[in-house]
Amino acid sequence: MTLAYPYLYGTNITGAGQGSVATVTNGSRIVTGTGGAWTSALEQGDLFLMGGAIGLVEEIISDTELRLALDWTGATITDGAYVAMRGIAHTDPRNYGRKLGEYLVRVRDLPDPGDIGDVFGPNGGVVNNEVVLFDATTGKQIKASNGVTARARGSLQVDGQLDVLGPNIVMRGADNTHIRFRNADGSLQNAVICWDNSNRRIAIAIYNPDGVTAARRLDVGENLVWDDGSASYTIWHSGIALDGFVQGLTLSNNAADPNNKIDIAPGRARGNGVTVVNPTTITVALGAVAPNTTHHIHALRNNTTGGFWVSADVSPTSPDVPPGYTRVQRLGAILTDGSGNIRPFVQSGNKFMHNVLGGVVDYSSTSVRALAPLAVTVPNGVRVEGIFGCNIIAADGDAGVSIEVRDGSNQNVRKMLTNYVNTGVNQLIVPIEQFTNTTRQVWLAVNGAPHPSLTCNMATLGWIDYQIPRIGA
Repeated sequence: MTLAYPYLYGTNITGAGQGSVATVTNGSRIVTGTGGAWTSALEQGDLFLMGGAIGLVEEIISDTELRLALDWTGATITDGAYVAMRGIAHTDPRNYGRKLGEYLVRVRDLPDPGDIGDVFGPNGGVVNNEVVLFDATTGKQIKASNGVTARARGSLQVDGQLDVLGPNIVMRGADNTHIRFRNADGSLQNAVICWDNSNRRIAIAIYNPDGVTAARRLDVGENLVWDDGSASYTIWHSGIALDGFVQGLTLSNNAADPNNKIDIAPGRARGNGVTVVNPTTITVALGAVAPNTTHHIHALRNNTTGGFWVSADVSPTSPDVPPGYTRVQRLGAILTDGSGNIRPFVQSGNKFMHNVLGGVVDYSSTSVRALAPLAVTVPNGVRVEGIFGCNIIAADGDAGVSIEVRDGSNQNVRKMLTNYVNTGVNQLIVPIEQFTNTTRQVWLAVNGAPHPSLTCNMATLGWIDYQIPRIGA
């Protein structure tokens, strides 16, 4: 069929549904119909003819609905006969560009069409499983359907919402590809997210008004680098990741039942690849425990709920863990006395002090003592730095006395206190800090002439547990 219009020629579109009926309304862009295969047969830019008027198809919504590029100028017709054609307007060079684009897209990717308007590939623009849609003039919406990809070369402007129904947004550029944001008035914000291709990292920046130099910038890559506009600072390095720590979670005797219960303060811990948080103070009852025993307190994480709990065990490293829990970190140790009661203590950071006036006396004698191991009242199973109060008293007259406290594992590491008097009785009390071995021993010697009736003694005041990876208090 050749149209009776001097500026058009074309042919009927096979399968568009000639013989079926359609409804058009004057002043509306929507066409409805029945019996046509519009989605498979029609393309954007095809001609819709009915009742002596012509419309240009802008969008095929379904087999029963079309949207025209302009409002229908013909008469309103209900269930009338129509013709769909694919024609070329000799007087409109943009349509020549569309046909040329259809040809080029069959053999290679389309170049940027510049100002020639809308260019689409065949079959709805699907080429090698990609949709390549250009609208350099109007910035119309770019769509992808049926699992294919929509791609824009150059600038993509979306006036409204951009929905990506796939797993990725991919941007390619010769240098850094930026994401920038606009204000409601259309002006560009100074916030920029970009890929730094040279350094293989993501940059989040706030630019100065010149739009070139960054006032603040955070680089996210192998390291975290902060730039305040004057200098750069590495705030985190992949080689120094904090894999284990304890923050808070300090221990104390329970006020209502200090002999049998302990309280654990809020805090968090990380270890064995998991982090656990204790949001509030909890109270734990030890139950029946052995006298003169060390009980190491371990933070646990419930594998299902992520909740915090603790266990008390004589082992500092391999406690019995209930099923469904993961051991996170050791929080500290509590000691029991000869009656099986929890010894009173005070914790500050990793320092634990016996909450007893004068501490716990571990040595008292009026005689000299040859160098030998001495068990002191600190945790068993870990090496700690004991805090001791040493009291030496020399005999009357011209005499002296000394006390040596040596490292429990290294005898050559010695701390020594000496007192000499040439008349009367002379006493000296001094605190000494020394490391124990893992069986809570130091080496102790008393030399010289101690007083025959007034004792020299050493009391354990507390200890510092450096094995706990504590951050903060």
